[in-house]
Amino acid sequence: DVPDEDGAGTQEVRALTYPATITADGHGTFNGVVVSAGYDINAEHAAGISNTRYGIDALNPAASGIRNVAYGYATLGLVTSGIENTALGWDALAAVSTGNRNVALGSAALSVGTGGHNTAIGTGSFASLTSGGSGIAVGSYCGAYTTTQSNELFINSIDREDREGDVTKSIIYGQQTIDGTNQKLTFNADVTANSVTIPNQSEPPTPTGGGTMFVQDGALKFIGSGGTVTEIAPA
Repeated sequence: DVPDEDGAGTQEVRALTYPATITADGHGTFNGVVVSAGYDINAEHAAGISNTRYGIDALNPAASGIRNVAYGYATLGLVTSGIENTALGWDALAAVSTGNRNVALGSAALSVGTGGHNTAIGTGSFASLTSGGSGIAVGSYCGAYTTTQSNELFINSIDREDREGDVTKSIIYGQQTIDGTNQKLTFNADVTANSVTIPNQSEPPTPTGGGTMFVQDGALKFIGSGGTVTEIAPA
């Protein structure tokens, strides 16, 4: 017995008992949940090494991929040869099989994704992404309607309702390229800056709509969709 909070009496404290089994190498269950006290819960099932899991149906026991981490219900439940995936949250990265080096943090983050090198942080981020790869989504429901696209960046924390909304309403949207040329970064917001430095470059391609501002030999220029180049300020 221990004293009541007001000190006037006592209250009974009872121990709670849960069914648990654990082996000498740290594998087992606690109250029906698979747990691991070691670094490699999959070693006894398959060729995969250095895998860690916690949660019902987390990390496919037949996986041969290595250095995967799965925490939460069904996380990495279908992974086979995929390596170095990290999933934290209900149903996160639940569908990936052979994809590598994905990171999903949050419930249903990357839940149907099968590609590789994606990063999804936030509940429902990249929730519809399937085969797309090398994407980045930061924020709840960020990029939630993107499906097969790759190399995209989203920063957002509002459900934008469809793919067009993902692109045109997320506060930041970007497109990456492997060689670093023609990359795009869009701010769907007013932007304030104390100063902006624009490096010299050759004349850019004629845009299909709107126009492009650039600096050539120190002069500030503008090229419109008709291909006409106008010098705004000399060098």
